[in-house]
Amino acid sequence: MVKSNFSFLEGASHPAELVEQAAALSLPSMALTDRDGVYGMVEAHMAAKNLGVRLIIGAQVTLQTAVSTPRHVVLLATTRAGYGELCQLISKGRLRSQKGSSQVTLDEAQAHNTGLLALCPQPELLPKLHEIFNDRFMPCVLAIGWLTSSLTKNPYGTMHAM
Repeated sequence: MVKSNFSFLEGASHPAELVEQAAALSLPSMALTDRDGVYGMVEAHMAAKNLGVRLIIGAQVTLQTAVSTPRHVVLLATTRAGYGELCQLISKGRLRSQKGSSQVTLDEAQAHNTGLLALCPQPELLPKLHEIFNDRFMPCVLAIGWLTSSLTKNPYGTMHAM
């Protein structure tokens, strides 16, 4: 999972450069997960298509929770419908938030969870996210192993090219 320069102060490279590097390293796939947006997906998709790298579309979404510090969850689109749900979820968060930020509620995540796989490192969110995403939720330690084994055995896994 990488962030592009569209995640201000978090990623440094253009989406196409990230895909080029993945191809140079002979990686079969790459997940682009910019913060609260899918800004670089078109550029990354075109580069991935040209270089034969499978692009996994996602975003690191900021959740509005009971604690004062925002929490983050990575959502990966597993289907075209999931990509649409991800875009709707991000749009809802952006419409409500100040310019340059976005926060979605757990209820909104529940309403737009079809076709999305959730990855999360924060222990306090695990029970609620498991309830929302069921078998499409993985704590990060498990998810990294699952992604590695799934994409190594079958680079096209259950995720579909966008």
